[in-house]
Amino acid sequence: MRSKTFTFTAALFAAIIFSTFASAQKVDSFSPPGVTFSQYKTYFWVRADRATYPEQAVDQAFVQSIDNELSKKGLKRVETPDADLIATYQLAVIQDMEWSAGHSTIPWLGSATGTVGLVGGPVGGTNEIQKGVFIFDLFDTRQERQIWQTRATKTLDDTTNPDKRRRNIAKAMAKVFKTLPK
Repeated sequence: MRSKTFTFTAALFAAIIFSTFASAQKVDSFSPPGVTFSQYKTYFWVRADRATYPEQAVDQAFVQSIDNELSKKGLKRVETPDADLIATYQLAVIQDMEWSAGHSTIPWLGSATGTVGLVGGPVGGTNEIQKGVFIFDLFDTRQERQIWQTRATKTLDDTTNPDKRRRNIAKAMAKVFKTLPK
């Protein structure tokens, strides 16, 4: 009975830990001292030089989610470069390796002749995972300087469902833009 309880507890603990790692998102933001965000009312999108952007549907989901979050902060998107701010984002997807190790508690019962085999032993493995890096910048057009940057990293879900992908992007952008002052 103790072995079953231990196995269940270990499996539950592992599930909680791995779900935390899979959904963990790290966000860092930077703004130079003395920036008064309330003076800015409009922004204009610009593509970063030499940046690679995702497929059109994913790109639109990012831009739409960012527009939504910026509007919550009182900023209005305009289509002319005489806006108060220039907005730009970049994405990178990094292939990474996840290492795991543990101890098997499943006994090997041996052959059909009834000989007893080994009980338990070390197990391990690797999984290839993708980490996404998102960088967003706001530049003051009059002073020609960066006023805010945020960077977020997250282990990416392997989903092909476009609705789920849009929801994930919107959720991530909501977290990222919480750090933008009003």
